[in-house]
Amino acid sequence: MKVKNINIILLLVLLLVFGCEKVEVTEPGETTPGQPVNVEITSYDDKYIVVEWEKPESGAEYYEIYSNLYDNGELNFVALVDGNVTSYEYRIGIGQTEFVEIYIRSYSNKKFSEFSKTLKVLFNGGVTYRLDEMAAEPQPTILWDYNLPILGFRVYEFQADGSKTLKAELPEDASVYYIENPGAKIHHRYSVVPFDGVSEGDVKKYVDYNYKFISVKLIFEEQLSAQNKMYDCRFLDNDNYLVAADDKVFSFNRNDGSRITYNTSSNSFTTVNTIDVSENKSRFVISNRADNKIGVYTIGKLAPDFTFSKHSANITGLQISSDGTKVYSADTNGAYICWSVLDGHEYFSGDMGKPIADLHLSEINNKLAYAFADGSYKILDADAGTIIASNTTDVLNIIDVELADEKDIIAVKGINKTAIYNYSTKTALIEDEVAGKPYRMGFNGKDLFFNNINADSSKIYNHQWSTIVTTTGYFHDIQGIEIDKENDRVLTCDSEGYINLNFFDNKWVVSVSSENNTQK
Repeated sequence: MKVKNINIILLLVLLLVFGCEKVEVTEPGETTPGQPVNVEITSYDDKYIVVEWEKPESGAEYYEIYSNLYDNGELNFVALVDGNVTSYEYRIGIGQTEFVEIYIRSYSNKKFSEFSKTLKVLFNGGVTYRLDEMAAEPQPTILWDYNLPILGFRVYEFQADGSKTLKAELPEDASVYYIENPGAKIHHRYSVVPFDGVSEGDVKKYVDYNYKFISVKLIFEEQLSAQNKMYDCRFLDNDNYLVAADDKVFSFNRNDGSRITYNTSSNSFTTVNTIDVSENKSRFVISNRADNKIGVYTIGKLAPDFTFSKHSANITGLQISSDGTKVYSADTNGAYICWSVLDGHEYFSGDMGKPIADLHLSEINNKLAYAFADGSYKILDADAGTIIASNTTDVLNIIDVELADEKDIIAVKGINKTAIYNYSTKTALIEDEVAGKPYRMGFNGKDLFFNNINADSSKIYNHQWSTIVTTTGYFHDIQGIEIDKENDRVLTCDSEGYINLNFFDNKWVVSVSSENNTQK
């Protein structure tokens, strides 16, 4: 017993000499609470934001919300929120700030958690466009400035009905967007808005680009034959063209004047009427007025690969598919046939019951247009050959028809007028009275329509079918015409033996408009 007492005494002495740590006994449930988790701002405008979060596993009696509005590190108390609530609507004065950080902490068992933080930028102002630099760019370009903390930018194109299409998402250091392949429109409207990964800024201003045709410039002209009438012409590439004359078909190089004449006379193609070249430049087809035959040629190979002889009347419509495998043909007896270039196998055929004046294929729309001398037209499915639209017009003696690639647009040309229609609504977009001989027209399938109105002048229309420019002085009695879809060029040949290559001089005109302006 004495030993025990002595040990106790020694222990007390040691504690007094060396000291001891204070030990705090903690009751169960009094631990430091966890932070609110997954804090984010789910919606906002320039008046308020909605903050949402998830409860910590430890729960909370209540939450304290603070804000930093000006990125200066100073926290401002916002609200005290019950522990069962996981969202809060925070109202901000209009135009008060463009930056906000939200801090939230939970309280439980007489203790606060660490702060949870979310970063948000409020976009009360749009980007600043650099108009002068945009106008100086060689292609449609958008340049802008923005200096607030964000994740990136979104570029939208707006349609006439107010709908928009996302064109690009760009990083936060971006300040330029080049508009590639603007497409089948003359007017384009864009806007750039910042975004932070959750939401994006409001559209405050638009960049408007208008494509303006100024004039037509003659690049090249040569009289290939003083005796032979030129009936049709097509592009082979930038410098080589395929031309059909009275009794021959030949390719022509405009740089050195060299020609390749295809073997037509030995195959009875002595009165060539129409030619067409596949878009991939692998084959071309020609029709013969004398015996209603069609020849299929491989480009560069002088003799025909195949001769098609199923038409019994003058062939008035002829087109080959872009891949050079199918041919669409029609005649003045009303017969129409879609057939294979390899063996003449028919994909579909039929009889319209009246003379067909011309046909035109739009593979993008998968549609085929037939026009008739009586002023009517029909639209067929290009695969099945079934009729999907038809209408009657007051255009007399139609000789030419063109079909748009991206819209329900058809153009017909006769001796009294040229008319352009929406074939779905059967409404006329333009009716241009042109009396006299029916000259040729051309269409690039999207936004450029070329109309030869008399022996030496033409009109050009845009996608809204208003006249842009009238050219005179160097166009002759045009018989064949093709518009280059990609390079704004038109190739023509005429009854005097001339071939012309013309360039449409144009430019982009840029402006910035407010959100209240409507698209023209």
